[in-house]
Amino acid sequence: MSMKILIADDHSLFREALTHYVTRVDPDAEVFIASDIHGAMERLQANQDLDIILLDLHMPGMNGLQGLEKIRAAYPPIPVALMSGMAQKSDIEAALEKGAAGYFPKTMSGQAMMQGIRKLVDGGEYIARDHNTDELMPSYYNDGEDKNNGTTSKPRIVNVNDFRLTPREKEVLGYLCEVQ
Repeated sequence: MSMKILIADDHSLFREALTHYVTRVDPDAEVFIASDIHGAMERLQANQDLDIILLDLHMPGMNGLQGLEKIRAAYPPIPVALMSGMAQKSDIEAALEKGAAGYFPKTMSGQAMMQGIRKLVDGGEYIARDHNTDELMPSYYNDGEDKNNGTTSKPRIVNVNDFRLTPREKEVLGYLCEVQ
């Protein structure tokens, strides 16, 4: 399935990696890129027949969810999904209320993201969920504090060996842990 997609993200490496992945999976795909809302609006004016728009939640010009609202108002037929490396559950819920068709945490696999993109292009919705809890998939490491109500849950215990750190990285991590 060939598609026309706009990837708007202020991180060049992420844009390039996602573009490469999309065109590897779908060699006929047309991918347009932008680094902020202004650039996204320019690409949309020139390419109003896009199949999907992927917006970074925290890129320049988003101003919270104003960028999403601006694009949804100007181009209502095109599904818009948010991507984020750091998003609270409340951010995602608010975005869905304002017309986002989907949400992709930057922690998900490329294969899962492509499945979600195809679902959105086919007219559905896609919200990444944690398979263990069925909650929204987090975009960040949960440090145990719920930012919405200030409560603290028990922090997840992590084994340093799970991260395949070099001896020097382990040494630095040890010093950082001592500082607390």
